[in-house]
Amino acid sequence: MHIAKNCITLLLILTLCIATEISIHSTASSLSNVSILYTIDVDGTVRCRITVSDMFNETTVNVCVKDDLIPYSIIVYDENREPLDYEYIDDRIVVYTYNQSTSITIEYIVNTTPLIDNIVSITLKPCYRARVLISKNVKLLGISIDESTPNAVFTVSEYDDMTVLNLSEGIYHLTISLQTYVATTTTPYREAYVPTISWPIIIILSIVIVSVVVITILRKRRGSSVVERHGRKIPSTFYLDSRDLEILKCIAQKPKSISDIAKEIGLSKSTVWRRIQRLKNDGFIELRSEGRRVIVVITDKGLKALQRSIR
Repeated sequence: MHIAKNCITLLLILTLCIATEISIHSTASSLSNVSILYTIDVDGTVRCRITVSDMFNETTVNVCVKDDLIPYSIIVYDENREPLDYEYIDDRIVVYTYNQSTSITIEYIVNTTPLIDNIVSITLKPCYRARVLISKNVKLLGISIDESTPNAVFTVSEYDDMTVLNLSEGIYHLTISLQTYVATTTTPYREAYVPTISWPIIIILSIVIVSVVVITILRKRRGSSVVERHGRKIPSTFYLDSRDLEILKCIAQKPKSISDIAKEIGLSKSTVWRRIQRLKNDGFIELRSEGRRVIVVITDKGLKALQRSIR
């Protein structure tokens, strides 16, 4: 008798687990008002924006995401561009709206694979119908459908300023070439004209040159430390603006996540993320992973720059 009761209990638990799993996946796949937009920039960066609209009485939204993405690049916000809590679990992003949002937007960057020279390989795995906008300075060399999704279809449209792809749900392999175009114009032949420089122009140019020299000397006398940026040395006191200093002050006492920083200083998560990337490249902060969270930590260089700004 006890064995029969235990078996019935086990069957009920197993049925409940299967129903819950089916419910989660059906929620992700039953989203009807979903739009996906991929953009491929001139430098080969692939950005994805997923928008889910017309939501009512939804406290949790499961969005299918199968792309090979960069986890710390994920940004989730509502129709008012307010950041939302989320979890990135396997092949989906779970967004917690708490029944307060009518639409959500998810943004992230897709990993790419450099091949030879300026050739880049990209794999896109949209779970819904998607559109891809390719910059005019990027040449689409080829696109193919993965064998695992033989029913996927796509169309290609060429325009003067871009190439547009329309994709159904599936897996696609793209090969692109990054090119640099130099705009050239032709003008009809005209006789050479040699302008005459008047004295007022000479005086103005002289004043400008003297002003530049004086400003350069004053900056050198201030003796501020320098940071390297794109191969150039730039004074850190001139390079860091008020928003950068707010971020450094926010994490000076305790490392925080990007979401916590955005809430504390009142900026959008996307703006904070871009500034953090720049500060990280210049050595003012470091990014550390704690489980699925990315923590921002100030470095000694950042502390010194913050102390100089307070003086």
